[in-house]
Amino acid sequence: NIFRYYFVLVSLMWNGVEAHNMYRMLVVVYHRHVSHFILISACIAWGIPLVLLSVILSVDKTAFDGFYKNCDFR
Repeated sequence: NIFRYYFVLVSLMWNGVEAHNMYRMLVVVYHRHVSHFILISACIAWGIPLVLLSVILSVDKTAFDGFYKNCDFR
């Protein structure tokens, strides 16, 4: 379960990175060159979901065990 959440968050973050890149290319006329753009984008897109899920797991270890206490659709 946790891998599914992680990779969904990573794919959403890559969509955000691509949206930012499209904004820079299409809207911003005078933009400065960002060195190591792919490396920075990869650290953001893979790192933010990792930090987020690490915080969630440190607070509640049973957050991703797949058991829903109040769910009627078991």
